[in-house]
Amino acid sequence: MNLSIAAKLNIMISILMVALGLSTGWFVAEHESTAIKEEMRARGQAIAQHLAVYCEFGILADDREGLSKILDGVIKQKDIISASVSDKKGQLIARSLAGQHDPVWEFTVPVITHGQLGGIEEFELLSQIQDEQSSSETLIGYVKLGMSPTELDLKVAQVKKIILSVVVLLMVSAMIFAFLGVKYFINHPLRQLISGINEIGSGDLSSRIRIKNRDEIGKVGDAFNAMAETLSTTVISKSFLDNIIQSMMETLIVLDNEGKIKLVNPAVSLLLGYTKEELVGRPIFTILESTSLHPEQANPLKELLAENVEKIYLKKSGGRVPVIFSGALITKSAKGPPDMVCVARDLTEQKQAQHDLAVYNKKLELSNRELDKFAYVVSHDLKAPLRAIANLSQWIEEDLGNSIPDNIRSHLAMLRGRVQRMESLILGILEYARVGRIGAKKEPVDVQELIADIIDSMPVPEGFLIEISPGMPTLVTSRTQMTQVFANLIDNAVKYCKREDGRVAITAHDQGDFFEFAVIDNGPGIAPQYHEKIFEIFQTLVPRDEFESTGVGLTVVKKILTEQNCGIKVESDGSQGAAFRFTWPKFYTKEIG
Repeated sequence: MNLSIAAKLNIMISILMVALGLSTGWFVAEHESTAIKEEMRARGQAIAQHLAVYCEFGILADDREGLSKILDGVIKQKDIISASVSDKKGQLIARSLAGQHDPVWEFTVPVITHGQLGGIEEFELLSQIQDEQSSSETLIGYVKLGMSPTELDLKVAQVKKIILSVVVLLMVSAMIFAFLGVKYFINHPLRQLISGINEIGSGDLSSRIRIKNRDEIGKVGDAFNAMAETLSTTVISKSFLDNIIQSMMETLIVLDNEGKIKLVNPAVSLLLGYTKEELVGRPIFTILESTSLHPEQANPLKELLAENVEKIYLKKSGGRVPVIFSGALITKSAKGPPDMVCVARDLTEQKQAQHDLAVYNKKLELSNRELDKFAYVVSHDLKAPLRAIANLSQWIEEDLGNSIPDNIRSHLAMLRGRVQRMESLILGILEYARVGRIGAKKEPVDVQELIADIIDSMPVPEGFLIEISPGMPTLVTSRTQMTQVFANLIDNAVKYCKREDGRVAITAHDQGDFFEFAVIDNGPGIAPQYHEKIFEIFQTLVPRDEFESTGVGLTVVKKILTEQNCGIKVESDGSQGAAFRFTWPKFYTKEIG
């Protein structure tokens, strides 16, 4: 039958109520009928017992007339139709009848005498027979009472009618309440649920139902809302994913388990020149160069299951496109065969860039070799005449001896100083040029020991104090480069400090991935406006005529630290003392020279 759940529930409840009402009514009616019958039987038994008492004297006195009167009085009572008295042998003594039909119930009660009489007038008669009977209980006869309750059936019918009316009333009330309960607690929530399902089916994914019930229907409503939320999120996610797939620059191809194309994004058509319709349904090896000798026999899912491997796509025009390719299985269901998604990125520009970079590196390597050769030649060719000039000035001074004027001797000394400065500049330039080009091996370096060696090789004035804080680390790094950094900083600190109580402190602090080293002096300091300028090549704060310097040392320091992705800074107000703080990686990352 095409009935709603509420209608079916109402029918079932109605049938159940009818069955329950009939069975309950029948049980109650039978119980009440039995109670009425038992009440009437008890009444008849009581009347018979009372009649036996009243008939005791008449039987003893053999007063048949008196007994008949007693019996006539008894049958006048309601429902009594016969009454009789017999002796103990069963011989009828007296009998009265109120009708001709047979009684329904008969009550026979023995008449027992106890040796006493009920009145003073019978005392003489009793005295006469006391000699013959003892004073104990003696059976002297029987009383039989017949009843035919004419109103019994009527009473039972009335009781059943009342009970049936009550049961029907209760049953109708219960059915009404059940109907209202089904309508409110089942039908109404189900209609809400059906309405929500129809709205979801029509595309309104924002539809939600509000069911106050906390029963199974309420749980179904909660489950529906959760499903609707998940569906909404899934649809939004699918739309979002579709937009990503359509707009992504990488090619995306979905294959079935036989290696045939099911889906392509626009990037595939843009890269290979095929339309979507031309590719869907065709084998993947139509556009992908197979690594198998027999691609038609190859297992596409097995061959394409890879991550970030280089492959070749085949254009419609016949061209070949290098790509970085990844393939992964996607499971549609627990039972169905998996599909595969293939994503690839065009490597044409990258390959061209790699080729250009290789050519550039080759040219750069050749240029570096030529530069090194040129630097060596320049260094040799420049140093040779400089040494000749220095030697010549020395020979002139020796040849002239004491006859040389003081001003000439001073000029010759200045000449040799300038030659020495030129040699230092040449060496500094070569050292700066090599930074970042010539490899340096990494090795364990005890920084405490390295600094001590630098100080020992350095001309430190008497009374000048250089302190190394304890706890210096041991690093696996370039000993040469670390030596260059510390040597330049310590040398500058000592060289520019003109105090008799000159002092330099060297510290180290762990900064996570780096150590921060500091070279702190109590010299004249550096004005803030020169904190950046001092790291520029050939820049000095003191004129070279007053203090010999190439202006290359701090430039080399900064270049070494820059190549290590580290930094250096100066802390000084320009009045007294300066602190050079620089970082150095705990782990050696790049070989520089």
